[in-house]
Amino acid sequence: MGRWLAVVTMACFLLAAASCGTAAREAGMQAIVGLDGDGPWQRFIIKYHPESAAGRDPGAAREKLEAADYADAADGTTGEGFPQLQWQRRLGVGADLFTTAEPLDRDDAQRLLQALSRDPAVQYVEAETMMQALPAGPQRPR
Repeated sequence: MGRWLAVVTMACFLLAAASCGTAAREAGMQAIVGLDGDGPWQRFIIKYHPESAAGRDPGAAREKLEAADYADAADGTTGEGFPQLQWQRRLGVGADLFTTAEPLDRDDAQRLLQALSRDPAVQYVEAETMMQALPAGPQRPR
């Protein structure tokens, strides 16, 4: 019974998460996933809308990321830039993995995510994090 409940709970969670993402896309908003942990962060995932050039072509995504001079000012004016962005590969879900030339602390990583999300071609952007399975049974943390 406990395993069935876990499966049903996970299914509900996934459906809720998918509907939230759909609502955000329909409203024309880009999603920024929050940063977990203390950092530093150097690997990020960005997904471009499928109808954009960068969404259709990994080469266009690479050019867009590596040529970018993202300003850190909220109004988009020029300011202190971020380290060079280096495209790594297109992932199976159609998103792109990229790295920064230098590791970023929490503030710089958040500013980079916000700067990237201002691009209308961006569907979502997040820091790459290691996902871990929780132990099953009574030793599982609550």
